[in-house]
This record gives sequence, structure tokens and C-alpha cells, in this order.
Amino acid sequence: MNRHCVIGILSAALTCAGSAQLSAREAASGSSDAPATNRQEAAYFLPAIAAGGGPVYVVPGEVTGDSTISLTTVTGVVCLRAGYCTNAAGISTPEDGSATPPGATSTFNAAIGGFSGTWNFGALLMSIEGVGTVQVFSANRANGLHSDSPPTTFSLIESSTGLPEVTSYRALGFPAFKLRNARITFFVADNDYSDNSGDFILSRVAPTLTYNTNSTKKIVQVLGPCDWAAWDFTPATKKKEASWGGCEPTAASGDPSQILGEDLGYSFEDPKAKKLVFLFGDAIGVEIPTGDSLVPTSSMCPPSTSPPTPQTTQCFVNFKAHDAIAETGLDSTAEDFHLNFLSVRDTGNGVPDEPLFVTPTNQQPGNIPVSMSTDDVPNSGINVNGQDYILVKTGHTAAGGGTYAYSVLVKYDPDATPAFPSGRTISTANVLTQECLEGKCFPLVAKDGHFVVPVPHQLPLAYAQQIGLSEPGVLIYGNGQYRNESIYLSYIPASQFWSGVDGKGNPSTRYFMGLDASGLPMWTENELCAVPVVYDNPTNLPVSPGCIVQKIDEPEPVDPGTVGNVSVSYNTMLSQWLMTWDGGRQSPSTAGIYFSYASEPWGPWSKPQLVYNPSQAAGYGEGFGNFLRYPATKTDDPCRSVAKSCGPEGPIIGTGDVPFTDEGADTVSTRRGAVYAPFQIERFANVHDDGTLSIYFNMSTWNPYTVVLMESDFNISSE
Repeated sequence: MNRHCVIGILSAALTCAGSAQLSAREAASGSSDAPATNRQEAAYFLPAIAAGGGPVYVVPGEVTGDSTISLTTVTGVVCLRAGYCTNAAGISTPEDGSATPPGATSTFNAAIGGFSGTWNFGALLMSIEGVGTVQVFSANRANGLHSDSPPTTFSLIESSTGLPEVTSYRALGFPAFKLRNARITFFVADNDYSDNSGDFILSRVAPTLTYNTNSTKKIVQVLGPCDWAAWDFTPATKKKEASWGGCEPTAASGDPSQILGEDLGYSFEDPKAKKLVFLFGDAIGVEIPTGDSLVPTSSMCPPSTSPPTPQTTQCFVNFKAHDAIAETGLDSTAEDFHLNFLSVRDTGNGVPDEPLFVTPTNQQPGNIPVSMSTDDVPNSGINVNGQDYILVKTGHTAAGGGTYAYSVLVKYDPDATPAFPSGRTISTANVLTQECLEGKCFPLVAKDGHFVVPVPHQLPLAYAQQIGLSEPGVLIYGNGQYRNESIYLSYIPASQFWSGVDGKGNPSTRYFMGLDASGLPMWTENELCAVPVVYDNPTNLPVSPGCIVQKIDEPEPVDPGTVGNVSVSYNTMLSQWLMTWDGGRQSPSTAGIYFSYASEPWGPWSKPQLVYNPSQAAGYGEGFGNFLRYPATKTDDPCRSVAKSCGPEGPIIGTGDVPFTDEGADTVSTRRGAVYAPFQIERFANVHDDGTLSIYFNMSTWNPYTVVLMESDFNISSE
């Protein structure tokens, strides 16, 4: 049987003792005027097979026994074994084929959620970590005990405000307690979950995360021997000589490396090696080991002018846009962040060894090379069942750009040979087909996939069971058209991540195609039928999601998104999924870094919040002209916050082996900085005692061509 028992939790609200008459919103926020734009109601899906309970639900802030939780309607049944189905109070119901008479109940003794008790089989249990476990609804006559037709719908009496009455945790049976950020798990009461079916659905309101205006700031430059904003190189002109400042440290300056600059900087954890692995893209290099030596005065880098300027080509290495890897320990923090770039031993010859680059083997069958040239990058990575993987974006061409780009799954083990064996293709942006009309055929570029720029995340068992998996899964977020789509979602069982197929050889990836009326995710085997899980659409342009039908007379679905790179983390302190991306390019004033959050990885996701725009950030000293180059133009910037050319000049990529060039049309002086690839470092995030959340993300800046670690802060409230 697969009936639903629906339990509505409007809010896990905080109130002071004696104030139980507050409305749900007032109880949560202390004000009836709390912002509603980011309020997220989500389906909390509790399968009866979940022996470990459903996902943890966090109530932010201080919670006591007199704090309240507000409950609404309960409907449906769950079945613990063939012939024994119950409502949420653990009372048997007259289901077809049931061998148990209706109105009966039975109990058992067990420890659930770490606390022993006597429970009615099939009842809904609530457990607060470190406090206790209680049965939410009693098995009594009011709930159908000894009735021939026990109710399958329960309604709490509504208050005069029209909202459900609130109930304190103490009234539910919890002992006295006082906690910050209480962690709640719901269970179906049973002692053998293997033969269960059915589920409970709880509608809950997530904590509200509101961006703290002007809080986004640079913490440290991640790459390079010197902080470029402090070094502040100015090229020589006809009227004055070149100049530069001091060499301030970066996260990488303690580890001599040939890496001068790169972008991206996605990170993932390798728990066995106890390392955070960082993946960077399209390197430019330098053969001198320290920041002071960027001024080439040695015999290896003879000066080209007097006084010397860092223009000497012998000092810089053209890495042909290869992609380096760095590591740091799992004990690193945002305040103590130091990177070590991996290198190939004994290749330095008096300077730092050559970097270890991501070099996938040819794909089989077919012996197909995996290009790692310009704009072909290790976009992201993940550790699944003890194996490190890199998700590579490749197929970029000078003529077609990313039109036919695709993503490849690659294993990664720096101690193995080969270190980067290639696997399956994950997704392809477009394919070349043909359209025939009246006997004449012509080429047609057809959309094919939505995960060419992929970002994975572990799907824990508690969430995987919600969508019918019996093992953890792997989520993949992404977009197929770089800076021309919104954000899509797929999943695959973890054991099938490498192969991409199930035991029968059938593709096992499923693609998100929206939420049903109950708030549960719907999935399809057809990648083209996927719809965005989050729209990048700040200017509210028209959208029309749906399957792409390749017919001349039917328009393709409209997705106005402009997403470059997306990043998703799971914050265990709040039990919230957090997403950042660069987008909003529909208008200069809306372009920048965005943030959204959700209780479930498939949403509903909160209304996107713009947390960083370099023009706006210049107004508080954290944007253009500060650590991003801004060349003034006739059109100027959209926010008019930068009046003249300012900010660090270089290094830049794309100028051969002269990354500080000031010759030609595109130079360190004229190239405007840009922000993209806001890759979160999941373990750096922190929930503070004052009720704020801090997230940290690597962000690329284009000019200078580097990556900086950024912080954004959010106020946490409960609704």
C-alpha cells in the first residue's frame, strides 16, 4: 500500500513562557510584520521504511520546553506489514486485505531516537536530540481506538485567529530543556522497518535566512604569491615608470608554486585522506618562487627595463590553460586557510616543481580524447563511497565556444597510474541533427542536456529514502548552456554513479521535473523534460517550462537564466540546503552573486537574494576599484559608484606569457574585472550565537585573474 499520512507543521515556533496565544508567525519572529518573501513551506516526507527517521529539522535560536510547535491536519495511513496499517496515532485502519480488525492497537518497547519508551506500532514519534522522544498523537478513543472506522483525518481545533492552536514541547511530553538550534527528527514507530510501506508528509516552514546588507567581503586572496590589490602594479607609461607596492600574503603564498593565477576553485572533501581538495581552471604560471621575485632581477629573469618591470617573458610560463589541484587539511577554517598545490616531483630545476594538472585519459570505447585546453576545466568534484571523482567540462572550441560542450566523469587518485581515468559522459549541451522539409534537409543544432556545467552533492539516506532509494544517492545540479540557462537537478543512486546504469543496464539518472500538489518532487528519465529547480530570473522575464519538442511549428520552452556556475552545500547546523550562483545578467544592475536556500534539495527554494554586485560593493569598499579592476568608460558602471579607473591591474590570462601586459586593446589596464563561480566551502560555514549564518565561497575576479575567499552573512529567524 502507498497511502499518505499528512501532518502539517506550520511552524516550529519559539515563544516565551505564557505567550502561547501568539500566532504562528508572531511566535516565530516576534512580529506580525516579519518578511514573507523568503518564507519557505516545504513537504517533509517521512517514509515508513526510514529506520533512522526522516531528515533532521532544526528550530533556530533558543528553544525551551515552553516553546511551541503548531500542528494542523493529519490524514492517511501507513502499513508496517501486510495486513497491518495504522493512522498517525498507531490505531489500525480497515484497509483492503487487512487481517487486523479496525480500531485496534498494539505496543512495543524500544529505544527510538536514542530514548527508550513504549510506543504504539505505526504512530508518529518526535525526537529532540539530547532531550527525548515522544509520541505525537495518543492512541485513544478520540483518535479511533475501538472504532469500526477510525478516522484517517485529524484536525486540531483552530484558535480565534484562524490559525491552528500551538502546543508546547512540554505539553507533548518532553522534559524541561533549554537548547540552541534544537534538532528534531520524526520517526514511524516500529521495530522492523524492512517490510514497511506508505509514508507521512509533514508541511513545515524553514528558518528564514535574510541577507545582511553589505556584509559580503573579501577574506583573503586564494591564489598567487602576492595579494594583487596590495601589490597594486601599475604599468609604465611614456610619462612615468612602472610601480608596485608590497607583497602581502595569500592563502597560497606559504607554498612556493609555479601557479600565478587561475579561476574556479571548487572544493570537496576526501575523508580518508583528511583533505579538502580544490580544483582550479586555466592556469597562468610563473617560474619564480616568491612574491619579491616578481620583480625580475635575477639572471634567470633579466630585467627588460631600468628600473625593472615584471614584463619579462622568460619569467612566466604558458601552461596552455591546464588546470591545477590544491589541498588543505580538514581542520582548516576561513580564518586559517592555507593551500598547497600538488606538483610533479623533480621537475623544477631550481624553481618550484611543475604543478600536477588534471589530465583525463581517453574515453572508452572509442579512445576519445578529453580536451583540457582553454575553457575545458575540472568544474567540480565529490567523494562517493571512498572514491574521489572530478566532473570535467570539456568540448569547448574556438569557433563554436561551448555549443557542443559536454561533461565527463573522471576518477581521481594522485597516487595511481593513471591518476585521472575517464568514465562516462554525463551530459551534452547540444547535438547536431538535421531538419527536413519538402525533401530538403539542413543542419539543426538541437538542445540536448542541462548538466554540462555540473556540481554534485551527496544525497544522505534520510533524503534518498524520500524518493524511493534504499541507499544514499548523488545529486547533480547544473546547467547545459553556460550563462544561458537556469539551474537544473538530477539524482542517481550512489552505487551507480560511475556506471550511470542499473543492474539491468538501464540509465539510472532521474531528472527533476517539478513538485506535485503535495510538494513532493517529480522525476523523469528524459533529460530534455527537466525543468529548472531554481530560476535565475531577477527581472521576471516570461518562462515556459516543459519538454523540448523538435518541431518547426512548436516553440521551445523559455528559460531566461544566465547562470555561469552554481554551488550547493548542506548546512547541518540548520538542516538547510544552501545555493550560490553567478547570474542575473539580464540587467547590469541585477548581475552578480545570488543565494537561495531550501529544506529539501529539490525545494521549494527561497526567492533568490542578490548578495554581491561589484558596483554596489564598491560603495562600501569591497568591489570595483578595491580588489577588482575597474576601467572607467563613457557608459560607466550601472550604479555610478566608481568614478574613475582604479583597482589592481593584472595579472590577466589570454596574453600568452606576458600576464602583466599593457600592450594592445585588451590589457591589465583596460580589462574590467568580473565576478563568477561562487563555490562554497561547505565546512567553513558557521552559525553564530547572535543568530547569524556566515557562508564562505571562492569567487573568481577575472582581472586580476585570481580567486578570492568571500564571506556573506545572513540573519536567521523562525517563522
